[in-house]
Formats: sequence, C-alpha cells, structure tokens
Amino acid sequence: MIIWFHVPRIVVHQFSQTVLNSRLTPKSSIWILRFRLLPKALIALDKEWAEAGGDAAKLDKIIGDSALAIGPKGEAQDKQQLIASNKAASTDVTTATYTADEYKFDMPSSDVVVMTHRGTTKGMQNGTEVTESHRSRTYFRSRMAGGR
Repeated sequence: MIIWFHVPRIVVHQFSQTVLNSRLTPKSSIWILRFRLLPKALIALDKEWAEAGGDAAKLDKIIGDSALAIGPKGEAQDKQQLIASNKAASTDVTTATYTADEYKFDMPSSDVVVMTHRGTTKGMQNGTEVTESHRSRTYFRSRMAGGR
C-alpha cells in the first residue's frame, strides 16, 4: 500500500520509490519509514513555500487545488484566496527574511500528518524594522494510489 500526500510529485515519487525498494511489510515497518521520511519532505515543502514569497506562479505549483486555509482575519480561504493573501502579505514587508523552526509532527491516523512550526519574518515596513512571529499548523491528508 502506497500513501499519496498532497505534496509535490517529486516528494511522492521519492517516498514511493523508497517504499518499493525497501521491501518492507505494510503493517510493521511502513509506519516507521513513513514517519521518518515525511517530516523532511514536508519541511522542504514548507521552506519552498516561504521562499516563493508572493510569487503567484510558484505558489500555484506548491498549494494543492483542494487547499482550505484560514486567513488573517479568521476567514476561510480557497487556493486562489490563499495565494492572494500570501502575495499581499509579502508586499507589506521589504527585504524580509523568513525563518521557520520548532517543527513538530504527529500522525493521528494512518492517513493524516499534522505539521506545526514557528515562523519568524524580519524586514522593513514603512521605513521601520519589524519582526513578526507566528505559529502554523498544516494538515496533510493521504490518498491511496489510483485516487481511491
């Protein structure tokens, strides 16, 4: 059984190949393997998202079509609204650096991974140096191969 996550194809492909090449039994070692590989892949995806800034084309490739997010005012956002929100936020702060740390992962079930982390942005806003820190929680839901 191969689990497909809502992450870029390269991550899914690398994970799938590792599983196929490892000849692990589905019930025992697969959970351990999945929990070791996915954090690295999801951290890489998160860093790619941060580096995209407000670039709509890059964000469009990173964010899944079925994305559901909570906006800065607590409103529900679909993919396009999330991209627009990211774009607007990136124009407010110039010469910004973004650092993510304190990553934590949980697998509450065999088809869900929850990633939390802290993100800190430092830059200039209206001629004043600013630092913004936030916590983020992202849920990744798996899909079976073949879309089942």
